Amino acid sequence: LPFKTAPNKFEALASHDALVDLSSALNGLAVSLFKIASDIRLLGSGPRCGLGELNLPENEPGSSIMPGKVNPTQCEALTMICAQVMGNNTAVAFAGTQGHFQLNVFKPVIVRNVLQSIQLLDAAKAAKKAHKEGTTLKEAALSLNLLTSEQFDQWVRPEDMISPK
Repeated sequence: LPFKTAPNKFEALASHDALVDLSSALNGLAVSLFKIASDIRLLGSGPRCGLGELNLPENEPGSSIMPGKVNPTQCEALTMICAQVMGNNTAVAFAGTQGHFQLNVFKPVIVRNVLQSIQLLDAAKAAKKAHKEGTTLKEAALSLNLLTSEQFDQWVRPEDMISPK
């Protein structure tokens, strides 16, 4: 998006309503995604009890005390991202109230939280690409130039996910 000058420079110094509105829109998206992920998690509960209407992918090992259990890890990860975005929105909303007279010194809080929310919600593009093209998450992340092969291998370690230190 192109940058353009604010029509009222004094209003732009003290009020950051556009960024607060943007954060609210991201919050609305997070609320919707949270509900969808929660519904999928409940619909996939089972196999022996629960709703069992969806078969969730078995991406990680289940439980040794509950054979056949499939952990809804993607849903759980998404709800954590949504919780962070909703928390960011709370910080942005509060920071938006701090514009006294001609200046709002909370702009760094607003900018940091809005950018983090955008990055968190955008991070799913690698997973979407991998699913759509039938490739691995690593191949998708590399083709999008999100990180190097070495970084992926260093950060994504299944053995640490299964048996954390």
